[in-house]
Amino acid sequence: MPLRFFERLGSKDEEKPFGREHWHSDSRDVADKGEETGMNAYRHTVQYYETDRMGIVHHSNYIRWMEEARVDYLAQLGWGLERLEAMGSVSPATYLDAKYKQTTTFPDVISIQVTLTQFTGVRLRLHYVMTKEGGPVVFEGNSEHCFQDQQGHILRLRKAFPAFAQALDQQLAAGQEA
Repeated sequence: MPLRFFERLGSKDEEKPFGREHWHSDSRDVADKGEETGMNAYRHTVQYYETDRMGIVHHSNYIRWMEEARVDYLAQLGWGLERLEAMGSVSPATYLDAKYKQTTTFPDVISIQVTLTQFTGVRLRLHYVMTKEGGPVVFEGNSEHCFQDQQGHILRLRKAFPAFAQALDQQLAAGQEA
């Protein structure tokens, strides 16, 4: 199934290119967009078990936090993963990147602002800016996701779930206006 999945992503279903040149590179711009889009930042308190022997957070945890923040973002839109899965959709990651800027330690509180930066009707891209409470940006990353039915077929959201697609379009427009 994974091969068919990736082959289909390269098909004519895509409406816009997903090149890196479209990604946000200035975390200050992205961090300010939360207020404009009406989305609250996700907060995560670093747990002791997330640290390594040096007392800093292991790099793999930032990816987990991206997923926690994505789930929260969708829930804030009114389209939580539970709802989407009950409707027969799954949402695999198709790409991600990570830029570690500073370390975090137990028990730092991390604010994660998620911004929708692209939605084609087939895939969406989210940008994450993680900021230590009262401090600097510690991480930036991007993830891309598509939506599939239970048989692994790519869903065109504007046809399969038009209300969800409309909510994403509205978020994208609000973020671009900011």
